[in-house]
Amino acid sequence: MLLTALVVPNFTNAETISSDDKREAIQNKLVELSHNRNPDILGELDVIDQQEIIKNSVAWIVNSQLDSGRFNYEYLPYLDKYTDDDNIVRQAGTLYSLAMTARRDVDNKYDLEPTIRKSLEYLESISESGEFNGREFLCVLDRRLGDKCKLGATALTLAAMMESFQAYPELESDYQDLAKEYKEYLLAVRNPDAGFRGYFNPKPNGLQTSKESSFFNGETLLALTMYQQYKPESEIESTIKEVFTYILTTADRDPGLYLWAMASVNLLDQHYSDSRYLPYIRLYVGERLATARAKSQSVSNYCAYTEGLASASVMMSRHLDDADMSFYTDNLNTALSKNATLQITSDDIVRMSIVPELDFLSINNPEQAIGGFLTGQNDLMQRIDYTQHCLSAYVINLVDLNGQSL
Repeated sequence: MLLTALVVPNFTNAETISSDDKREAIQNKLVELSHNRNPDILGELDVIDQQEIIKNSVAWIVNSQLDSGRFNYEYLPYLDKYTDDDNIVRQAGTLYSLAMTARRDVDNKYDLEPTIRKSLEYLESISESGEFNGREFLCVLDRRLGDKCKLGATALTLAAMMESFQAYPELESDYQDLAKEYKEYLLAVRNPDAGFRGYFNPKPNGLQTSKESSFFNGETLLALTMYQQYKPESEIESTIKEVFTYILTTADRDPGLYLWAMASVNLLDQHYSDSRYLPYIRLYVGERLATARAKSQSVSNYCAYTEGLASASVMMSRHLDDADMSFYTDNLNTALSKNATLQITSDDIVRMSIVPELDFLSINNPEQAIGGFLTGQNDLMQRIDYTQHCLSAYVINLVDLNGQSL
């Protein structure tokens, strides 16, 4: 459902709005430029603003979880309707976002252990055993892909485990063996002198492909780097170093790799000394910032890009002085402010639409809608992947970069 819309605050019930009210609302919007939600003039977010955004994001994700542990994937807030779409990698990515938030939630204000546990149970329930390259393992299936394993789903589940084990040690005792099984899968599907096979067919004599995905390569590099800090192995260390070299010298610096490469190199830089890390980060960030400037008038969600910029900024802050960092932090703050306008709040209960004709749209289930991020100002859907990336970006900026609490 594609709509061009402006937020109209202060109305609570679209059915009670008269024609005069509509005209007055339009005039107000034209004069005020929707001052409190306009992405072009919204000021920099303070700590309290970001804490509120994080709180509402977490609540929206938790509310979207089903009894099975799966998260509802896509919600239409102005229709109060979930679609039947899904994406297993984004299911695992949502778990990762919650787990990385939980690890930074030192006061446990969000109590995310039950939600994380249910999600882990769900992902384990759709895992399949396999054997490849002399290794036995478990991998997360994509039922919509003919029961093949998607590398990114297993990698992000493992990364989530690494974060959640630190947040909730009781989860480690229950899931450390599963984490090892997932780790074995990542190592088993390594392409010689390259990245990782993106898909695996667990059926006996199933046809395998060596095709790679830039998304999955970055997610797997991150998961293995995190596992190496958890339980070091010489093979994992050599693998992550070789894969970084491959990504640096061979792989395209495309949007799919960007987010996960920034998160991976930020973590690698904390444990290994390599003079290539900082130039790689700055080059990649510079290219992505140039793309973002070219799309500066876009009203679409770009939280994944923002999360990548936040991770890169954390790493660069360890090496650059304040003068050099100001360029990156200014861009990050602008992106965070712009993305904030896509989060449904109590100001968005009624929204003015001008496509296909002037009308007002009403949210009838605010508890379900508030906190999720829209796909765009003109695309009134909330998805778990957009919301997870937005949540992670604010958490990284607030805690890792600025040393504030959740």
